[in-house]
Amino acid sequence: MRRGFSVPQSLADVLEKSSKRLKFTQHVREYRLRVAWMKAVGRTIAQHAQPARITGGVLTLDVDSPVWVQELKLMAPEILSRLRRYPAGRSVDKIRFRIGTVEPIEMLSPELPERLSGVELDPDTLIQLDRLCAPVADSDLRGIIRRVVEKDAKLRRLREIEGPAEAARRGKE
Repeated sequence: MRRGFSVPQSLADVLEKSSKRLKFTQHVREYRLRVAWMKAVGRTIAQHAQPARITGGVLTLDVDSPVWVQELKLMAPEILSRLRRYPAGRSVDKIRFRIGTVEPIEMLSPELPERLSGVELDPDTLIQLDRLCAPVADSDLRGIIRRVVEKDAKLRRLREIEGPAEAARRGKE
């Protein structure tokens, strides 16, 4: 007996469904919001302000200087409108600004793959990544998703190791 084909699902939907079971939901939501933020405001603004958290429809942004806080407050209605065009931004009702640490968008430097190859993940993290990907039936797709989530985990670990200052320095080289 042949099974029928199911309706294709987006990778984001597959990850979100899997992440709910494994309690990765907040990380997936944060990632989607960061992607929507970058698309909505562009590279220049994203270099100075980034999502810190969302609670009760209020998006709190970390901004790197008081000058940028003032500028962004003036732009808030337009930014909110653009952000809400993306599914991840639809839950945002209000934007709040605070002075904080903004991670460099950096990590797009040419030596990033080499730097990531030197990052080791602990066994517990690797097990979590395997569990996250396990529900995907298609082995090729599961492999792709596994590589993506492992790369993301390594990137997060690299940021912890290098810290924002080193990452910024490397991004400007």
